[in-house]
Amino acid sequence: MKTIFIALLVLIQSLSLYSQQITTESVPYNEICQDISFKVSFKAVGNFAVSNVFFAQISNNGFSAFQNIGSINAKESGEIDVMIPANIEPAQNYRIRVCSSEPYIVGTDNGQDIKIYKKPAINFNTEDNKIIFRKNEPINLICSASEKLFSPVYWDFGLDANIESFEGLNPPQITYSTTGIKKIKMQTSSLTQCEYEYLSIKNVLIYDCLSKIGSNAVIDSTRDLQPVYEQDSLHVVWMMPNSSRIARSMFRTIYFLETGSDLEISSSNYLVFYVKKGASLRILNTNNEQIVILKAPGSSVTIENQENSCQVIDCPELKFDYSEAPKQGVVILAKMGYLDIINPDRLKDNFSISPNPPREYIEITGLKKGLQPLVSEHEFKIYNLLGECVLSVAQTFPSVDSGQTGMSDLLRIDVSGLPAGVY
Repeated sequence: MKTIFIALLVLIQSLSLYSQQITTESVPYNEICQDISFKVSFKAVGNFAVSNVFFAQISNNGFSAFQNIGSINAKESGEIDVMIPANIEPAQNYRIRVCSSEPYIVGTDNGQDIKIYKKPAINFNTEDNKIIFRKNEPINLICSASEKLFSPVYWDFGLDANIESFEGLNPPQITYSTTGIKKIKMQTSSLTQCEYEYLSIKNVLIYDCLSKIGSNAVIDSTRDLQPVYEQDSLHVVWMMPNSSRIARSMFRTIYFLETGSDLEISSSNYLVFYVKKGASLRILNTNNEQIVILKAPGSSVTIENQENSCQVIDCPELKFDYSEAPKQGVVILAKMGYLDIINPDRLKDNFSISPNPPREYIEITGLKKGLQPLVSEHEFKIYNLLGECVLSVAQTFPSVDSGQTGMSDLLRIDVSGLPAGVY
């Protein structure tokens, strides 16, 4: 009896094993390129575990060796998002199959050979991989591709370049007449069997002793002596007077140091520093990358462990152009006495605040009649003279209705929680 029971158990297990089947359906291509993605459909029959994973595999030698190119956690039929590896060897006899993990079942292949082509490579860079350039310094661009493989090639250099755009593989020298972070774009199409669109963007940093602080500048008014590990790239930091910071791991950033600011930085790549009189900059561990420092007389610049990576330029008249700088920072500098001349129209308010000095609240008038619900760009924020936001108001509607429509031209803000001071 025991022998019969064991035999029956083995028979049941065998039938259970054969009851699960996977059929890989035909793929949408019989010719394809490296680094291309698509979907592989399959049909699964039988019971699979909840934790089962279906794998798509590719091989050109009967699956004696294969690569996994996609997977999905599932227990029934479906589709798998796959990606042909960028480094797979071009050949004309590839096949794709789907297998499962619980239980391990090998599915049929797609039933037809697939030819894989080598994806043509294209890229561009600046000569000597240089990232930082002086204003009006010629920039040479080198494109690594063949005219026979890509056409047409379109370039976009931006409005501040000597030429805004160009069509062709090898563009002429370009220069920029303004400072800041500039984007160079190249777009083209492949002419081979691997038809695809290609877009590449490179960023360069342009500097000069007279430099403009753009509207995208981030105002830094902290006095934090604890190291800050910052990984963000491609941004502009505007350090206010009396601010201090210890920064690590900065990449492709422009720093404007106002008088009285203090910055220590290390592990830095591709940076531009503007250091005004009375500002202090210390650089540690420069990683042998490109760093340009423009310093005014009376500023303090210390560089440790330098390995031919820092270029220091003395600017007898280091000046910042505040015409496009965030208004909040300009007001801070003016009230602290660091700006002698201010464009009145630039700082002119289109609303009024009362009472001033306030009591428990302030009222802002001059808002447009029938004001619509406030959105992010209409939020009201109050800053101290260090540029720190101490109060932010984003009400759905202004709080006082002076009309009959449920809308208002007056906003009331509770400031009773703010300490005495100038804002």
